[in-house]
Amino acid sequence: MRSCLRSGVSLLAALLLGAGGASALNVRVLVASAPQLTVRVPTAPAAATGAPGSVGAALPAAALPTQAWTVGVVGAGAAAQLTLNGQPTGSATLYLPPGAGRTVEIAGRAYRGGVHLRAEKGAVQGVNVVDIEEYLRGVVPAEMPASWPAAALQAQAVIARTYVAARVNPAAPYDTCATQSCQVYAGTQAEKPATDAAIAATRAQVVAFGSKAASTYFSSDSGGFTASSAEVWGSEVPYLTARPDPFSAGDRAPAGGWRCRCRRCRRWRRSTGCRSGR
Repeated sequence: MRSCLRSGVSLLAALLLGAGGASALNVRVLVASAPQLTVRVPTAPAAATGAPGSVGAALPAAALPTQAWTVGVVGAGAAAQLTLNGQPTGSATLYLPPGAGRTVEIAGRAYRGGVHLRAEKGAVQGVNVVDIEEYLRGVVPAEMPASWPAAALQAQAVIARTYVAARVNPAAPYDTCATQSCQVYAGTQAEKPATDAAIAATRAQVVAFGSKAASTYFSSDSGGFTASSAEVWGSEVPYLTARPDPFSAGDRAPAGGWRCRCRRCRRWRRSTGCRSGR
């Protein structure tokens, strides 16, 4: 792991660290999607602008610090546009960029950074635009108890940072989501001093393989045996191999006992390690 981290630091240092050591990479996280969303900015923002790479109107910065806005959508397809408190904006996107110390509230939950709102198939998507290190403050304690040892928290921070850094894609409407389908991101309410310290201690560190950020999938429970990438996705990744996981076997499994179906006898049975060939 230590050699991987050294490689990772050199791989993405220029990407994750800007001048003076300030983090320069923002990630875009889909945090909400509904026919309408309520958005509030409790701190005075800088002037809002159109979203980079898209045509969009600016959120009314002067009103947002003291007022919640209900964002809806009217029209469909190319004619779709967002509304603010029922009034058409003339645009399918609204964007308030992240700023130092800024938080935004999207659908009742507070996040650091800014917000990009977009009309998509009759719904409003709320995308939190946030510095990667600030983002991790809402991820690590949501994926691992903050009471766990510091080394475990630091490992989770590195894995979570690598996971999202590998998914940054300017051509996509957002980079990742906030649920278990990606990695859980709970915003400012999840932040803990112990996980903040772990993130700071591993700042900008990622796991690399072959000069690229590694695919760092993780789960809370493997059932006692991990599956290889070939078994799950049909493609071979050298470091994602099937191997025993005794900490998720039997009564140790966080999700309780798993049941596996034997390929030979076709019967279901309690498992101490599900393998595709059994």
